Amino acid sequence: MALIVQKFGGSSVANAERILHVAEIVTNTYKKGNQVVVVLSAQGDTTDDLLEKAAEINPSASKREMDMLLSTGEQISVALCAMALEAMGLPCARPEGAFYVFPSIGSRSSEDFCLRLIQDAGVAAVPGTVFGAEGYVRMSYCCSMEHLQEAMDRLERFLQLSQ
Repeated sequence: MALIVQKFGGSSVANAERILHVAEIVTNTYKKGNQVVVVLSAQGDTTDDLLEKAAEINPSASKREMDMLLSTGEQISVALCAMALEAMGLPCARPEGAFYVFPSIGSRSSEDFCLRLIQDAGVAAVPGTVFGAEGYVRMSYCCSMEHLQEAMDRLERFLQLSQ
């Protein structure tokens, strides 16, 4: 059994038909005996639309507020995909909310950092470059306290080993 991370961009989840197709892909991967982590983008042009709205209101909005705004589009995709997976009978960890931290990782490449973090510690994070913020990563915590503690322990070990 392998740990498979599947990433689906905005066009892949742009409408109900495509979300159902993504859920089918995820379900097939799971039924082959794999553990599956799914990463979803906001639907279609949602991120671009939100960026435009933000620019109209405050062209120099803080990274924290931009992250909070952009995460709303992703949460829609997550909820809809969870519904599709549920309808297909696939057990799915349901989102219990959406909370994010956006820590600085200094001058490291956020993409390299995130890749090594998932490979070496089994902790998923989104590179800051996705949000135009190199040197940062976004981490979501919408699970039990036990899972959060385990993730923080893994992150701490990873950071100690990577210094």
